[in-house]
Amino acid sequence: PELLALGLPHQLLRLLLDRGIDTPQKIERYLHPQMTDLYDPMLMQDMNKAVAVIRDAIDKGEEIVVFGDYDVDGVTATAILLTYLRKQGAKVGFYIPDRHGEGYGLNIAAVEQIAQHARLLITVDCGITCPAEVARARELGMRVIVTDHHQLGPQLPQCEAVLNPLLGNYPFRRLCGAGVAFKLVQALGGMEAIESLWELAAMATIADIVPLLDENRVILTFGLKATASSQRPGLIALMESAGVDAKNVSASDVAFRMAPRINAGGRLALASRGVELLTTRRLDAAREIAAELDQDNTKRREIEMEIFAQAD
Repeated sequence: PELLALGLPHQLLRLLLDRGIDTPQKIERYLHPQMTDLYDPMLMQDMNKAVAVIRDAIDKGEEIVVFGDYDVDGVTATAILLTYLRKQGAKVGFYIPDRHGEGYGLNIAAVEQIAQHARLLITVDCGITCPAEVARARELGMRVIVTDHHQLGPQLPQCEAVLNPLLGNYPFRRLCGAGVAFKLVQALGGMEAIESLWELAAMATIADIVPLLDENRVILTFGLKATASSQRPGLIALMESAGVDAKNVSASDVAFRMAPRINAGGRLALASRGVELLTTRRLDAAREIAAELDQDNTKRREIEMEIFAQAD
């Protein structure tokens, strides 16, 4: 009776109950997410340590490198941290491994190269299953923060902080990699710091196919709204080249038009162009990269069709 009193259509109510959304409070949060529904980022294990280390590195003017992944989640997670750290005046660069030459995650050669100039290494969307590579980074004098959302390996990396919603008692365990980076920025600078980052977190949340429940639903709701009015040159250029109407951008526009173009960069050439697209302040540069990614995406489709024809 309590749920019927909400006056929702029975079919909708049944769908909600099937998904375990079974109290008036949960239904309200599901149907009408609020920014205040975001959890306190400090609830994530090691978050206080990560914040202290990053603030210390910024204060000391140490070089920071963000090490990402070549898919949409890794590229946007990298862009989220870069955007925030640059605004803080940090000396920061990024590294995205080459899918074909290096493969996924940290690798020793990259770590040794980064250690020649950086003092703090922050991984996004990778690193949780790389204890040996993290150990090497620390051996070479770097401090390391791992941020990831993937399943835990048999041994956690030993480093300054490991952020993963699967560790400890974080209330929502299904964030994507960019979602974890978004929470780190929220911890560093509060709601004000994430104001310009909602659209990036939403794109990754859609592209990485994490469940659209709880905190992900908040990110998606406000991220799509932010995308419609985004001033980020890279998103404007991406929507133009993908033929997306910015005013009416939908989750399927992101999933089937925008995200594949960023993914194509990492599949056929360098994923770092995706990071450059999402972080550049110049619209002309953004349009140039978006056009390249568009060509990559067309080529990717052709290759996929060839592979399918061969298999058929």
